[in-house]
Amino acid sequence: MSTVVSTVVSTARERAGWVFYDWANQVFSTSVVTVFLSLYLTSVAEADAQASGQPCSDPNALVQCDVSLFGIPVAAGSVFGYLISLATVLQVLVLPVVGASIVVCYAFLPELADADERDVLSARGWAFGYLGGGLALIVHLREARRFPLTLAFLGAYLIFADGINTVAQIAGLYGERELLLPREVLIATILLVQFVAYGGAVAHGLLAARFGARRTILGSLVAWTVITTLAYFVTAGSTVEFIAVAIGIGLVLGGTLALTRSLYSQLIPPGKEAEYFALYEIGEEGTSWIGPLVFSAVAGATGSFRPAIISLIAFFVVGGVAMAFVPLRRAIRAAGNDEPALV
Repeated sequence: MSTVVSTVVSTARERAGWVFYDWANQVFSTSVVTVFLSLYLTSVAEADAQASGQPCSDPNALVQCDVSLFGIPVAAGSVFGYLISLATVLQVLVLPVVGASIVVCYAFLPELADADERDVLSARGWAFGYLGGGLALIVHLREARRFPLTLAFLGAYLIFADGINTVAQIAGLYGERELLLPREVLIATILLVQFVAYGGAVAHGLLAARFGARRTILGSLVAWTVITTLAYFVTAGSTVEFIAVAIGIGLVLGGTLALTRSLYSQLIPPGKEAEYFALYEIGEEGTSWIGPLVFSAVAGATGSFRPAIISLIAFFVVGGVAMAFVPLRRAIRAAGNDEPALV
């Protein structure tokens, strides 16, 4: 086993800046997606169904409470999950294109062309953005095929990450519609989860330093399976049970994905970090529509969110088994990196 000698030089300020990007990035998924959109959109869909003369007597808004979604009848309670799936697919199509242009680049436009030339230059830049984004994605996918073990690890991650993200997205909906909890309790609980998740992420880092990242991730996926099962059995109206399950989610919420990110970084060939993390992000967006789709489909078919949430266990089991079979040390060596003491 080779000895790892760190050659990375960064200041405490630079590392703090990198960490605070996650601080800002989490706001949208926590406040907008989990708290507001899931509850608000479901209420809007339910009101639309009632306006069309349907009783919508089921608190889940899954029975006799259909709305038209792009001409297809869909239960109001399932609308949010289907829209999440659709939005994710659209992101996959759009991100390689718009990702080629950035705000700083836009700011240079007035300095590069006068008023008469600006339209032509802007159109040319946008056109090259389409071309560059598409070509870059093609190159990255050809390049990545040279490291099949890295792709195998990425595939395993995409499976269980879809389950994790779906649980986080539908937590508020499940609590309000299936467990019949007031929104004040839901918002307070989701707020609590954010602070618990801070401790959980730190704890995951300490556990990885002692037992290795893969063992910690696999243990975390077992915890996800147990917690999701417990969520199925939470008694409707029980605030205490819901908070207990939410605390469990907080303990594993951030740490699982954080360790996967760091472990994946060791499977990337030196100098190819941008390309592989672009593939990491595009891959996540490309598959994260499956979880919400499965959740909504099961809920619509059964008339309840309980079997829908239990169906998400499949993502943790399949993803965990797939990761367990990836020979990580061989993958690290194949990428040209030094092996850490613990993997």
